[in-house]
Amino acid sequence: LIGSFGRVRYSKGTDLFVQALLAVLPRHTDFAAYWAGMTKPADTLFLADLKQQICANKLVDRIHFLGEVVPDKVVGLYQRSHLVIAPSRSEGFGLTPLEAMACGVGVVTSNEGIWPQLICSGQNGQLFENGDLEQLIMYLDNLLGTVSSLESIGREGRKTICHHYTVEQ
Repeated sequence: LIGSFGRVRYSKGTDLFVQALLAVLPRHTDFAAYWAGMTKPADTLFLADLKQQICANKLVDRIHFLGEVVPDKVVGLYQRSHLVIAPSRSEGFGLTPLEAMACGVGVVTSNEGIWPQLICSGQNGQLFENGDLEQLIMYLDNLLGTVSSLESIGREGRKTICHHYTVEQ
């Protein structure tokens, strides 16, 4: 299971998430994906276009938009996931990678905000160049092709959180 969290909108990279999955899911048939987050009225056409692309690629049963998820259900989504993607084009701090790593889930993020300070590519996650769809696809293909790599970056991500990003710190 591949997840992403945040408002559905261009700046969060929702379209990058969908386009990357349209490319890689046909080659990795054991995976499905979801995006958890609300859609504001201004972004409903954006979401409709993404759903149309998913339908045209016959992946409606494997890519889902969950809408806004109540906070007490979010941890369960992270824990059931094997990978979390944070493809933001613009980000301040961004909690999604921290939360995923705290749950021992591998992360792939853009190189926005604080994420380059948090993630050491290939060890506790993977960074792709902001907006670089081809690089995102390449990293996803590599990680999804080797579940042991996903598990390894998840373990290393958890260690990073436990050592440097506890609630107290």
